[in-house]
Amino acid sequence: SAPTSTDVAVPTSAPVDDSAIVHAVLDAWVADHPESTGSAFSAGVSRAGAEPVFAVSGERSDDPVATNDWFRLGSVTKTYTAVALLRLVDDGRLDLDVPLGTYTDDVPGADRLTTRQLLTHTSGLPDYLANPAWLESVSTDQERVWTAADIFSLVDASEVQPGAFSYSNTNYVAAGVVLEVITGLAVRDAIQMLVLEPAGLADTDMASDGQDVVDGVIDVGDGTFVGTSDLDSYRAIETSASSAGSISATPGDLLAFGRALADGELLTPDTFDDMLDTTADAPYGLGIANWELIGGSDLVGYGNYGEIPGYSAMLLVDPSTGLVLAVTGADDRAPVDALAAELQRAVLSGLAPVTHPTNSNSAPVSPDDATRELFAGIDPVGPGCSVAVASDGSVVFAEAWGQARIDAEPLTPATVFDVGSLTKQFTANAALLLEAQGRLDLDAPVSSSVGDLPSWATQVTLRQLMHHTSGIPDYVQLLLAAGADLEGSATTDDALAALRSVELDGVPGAAFEYSNSNYLLLGLAVEAAAGEGLDSFLQREIFGPLDFVGVVDPLADVDGKAQSYVRGASSWVPINSSWSQIGDGGLQTTPTDLVEWASQYWEPTVGADISAARFADVVSTEEADDEAYGAGIRISDVEGIGAVLAHTGAWEAFISTFVIAPEQQVAIAVSCNAVELAPVRNGLGLDLLRIWTGPELNGSATTTG
Repeated sequence: SAPTSTDVAVPTSAPVDDSAIVHAVLDAWVADHPESTGSAFSAGVSRAGAEPVFAVSGERSDDPVATNDWFRLGSVTKTYTAVALLRLVDDGRLDLDVPLGTYTDDVPGADRLTTRQLLTHTSGLPDYLANPAWLESVSTDQERVWTAADIFSLVDASEVQPGAFSYSNTNYVAAGVVLEVITGLAVRDAIQMLVLEPAGLADTDMASDGQDVVDGVIDVGDGTFVGTSDLDSYRAIETSASSAGSISATPGDLLAFGRALADGELLTPDTFDDMLDTTADAPYGLGIANWELIGGSDLVGYGNYGEIPGYSAMLLVDPSTGLVLAVTGADDRAPVDALAAELQRAVLSGLAPVTHPTNSNSAPVSPDDATRELFAGIDPVGPGCSVAVASDGSVVFAEAWGQARIDAEPLTPATVFDVGSLTKQFTANAALLLEAQGRLDLDAPVSSSVGDLPSWATQVTLRQLMHHTSGIPDYVQLLLAAGADLEGSATTDDALAALRSVELDGVPGAAFEYSNSNYLLLGLAVEAAAGEGLDSFLQREIFGPLDFVGVVDPLADVDGKAQSYVRGASSWVPINSSWSQIGDGGLQTTPTDLVEWASQYWEPTVGADISAARFADVVSTEEADDEAYGAGIRISDVEGIGAVLAHTGAWEAFISTFVIAPEQQVAIAVSCNAVELAPVRNGLGLDLLRIWTGPELNGSATTTG
């Protein structure tokens, strides 16, 4: 929703060097993917009104990769195809919402489909990539030239049922047919006329009719496809994909296409808005996806990600910041969507990835200085971050950079943040304390503690809530889907009302599925067993004995609390929420207090009898190898560190990460008051752990400035 608070001016001169950051991000990416050493990658950034910057890595035929080398773009092609059709809309030659049969009968089910349904993947046309006949053919005949008619011959028109979103490459093969019929040109020529020439893209081409695109496409040594280890020809694959996935381009041309789209050079404002129109149920617009709505994505903005054997590419346009990103890779072992996320985070925040720097004499830089360097790009007059590190139970580093309240109050180590889901470990510990006291049975059903819920409350146990195996849908998403606004108000009663209207997403205990509902309900169970509020119980049993400064109340008027912000087009915009639920979130505290609390995981002084219970009955998250979920904390084994406990938290525009290495007795907490600074999104917590568990730790200065 549109912010209602007063905008705060953003400095017009960015205090970051985009070129240095892009190179640092790509260098770190290559270092993190040793299996792809020597493979070709590129990363490019364009800000409105500024010269684009690029970095490239790898070799081709023993020569370094250059910015004028070509990469296959895969499904990024779909955005070019959609733009070509939308230019016909602007010219009055195409209506997206009339039956497809108005233009062509060649597409199966044309009388029941529209061009809009093709572009938004709601046509019901099945994806030819999943058809066994196509898979067998391209495995045995890599030189075959496929036509749209060949692709459509794999579709049973009677089975095409439009309406629901289902990603299908067949949609964009059909979109290419519409383009050909209206323009009277081959799809390659139509895109050339409607998109490439107007945008001045001389180093972009489409392999739709069997011709070799260019000699400069990066060679791929071991790209795999449908069980083969050597792909001798792309002809069958690319002629099948055509307007769905056969464009190749140089990094510069890919970025220039995104820039032209973002700057309004290709589409009218109304048509561009139509292109970006997406919802949680329909995250794919007209040839472009809203990556904030894509599950598991850390990207913000609109774009397309593409893969074709041996290659991956991504184009991202962020209208809120005017930023355009383009990344390409010629090694399918390292898909570049994660590279795009890291690039966006780094460029927007000015925080380059950690590289464990050394001085000119190759002497190790201290952990203190390495940490400071990691955050050196924070704008001192904008929002920022606070970092605390504890070793052997003592705080050895606590510093903050940026503003708690812009133009009013700087961040300090004493600044308070809403740490969101970091609250969950405290709710879990409260439940374990009550269980140890004989006041709460975690194996009892939810209905024993929380009344007036559907029948599933008699099937789900409190322990399943703790480990996110209940199958209960997330109340936050339910409320948002019902029209609630994160900048509005919502109560626990509202959340419970939403839960009363839903069924479980799965069998209780069967699988991990993270849901804020679990800890909302567990918090209510704690309150019922304790006979007092969750915050009151924690203050008496945990916070007070540990001198922990914190309050579990998202609406509390806390002295020294930061304001959270999001970056608008030209200003920092304050974000405030009046949602009042607790248990799943709501804790207001400092990174320093968090790292001091961490020693309870290896040397408990409060609730010593529940120490083992924190790690009992853990369940695999299935989100990462060797990762499990315990009592409100993720547990994993990290190469070079060993056991790691971790959790992240986000609310309003605050974002935090908390990581613990119990074997080394090191804990690190980072909280930021702008989501763009996103310490979660590039594994910053693990990077810091590697710094602070390294040999340089001994002898480092203690700093709390």
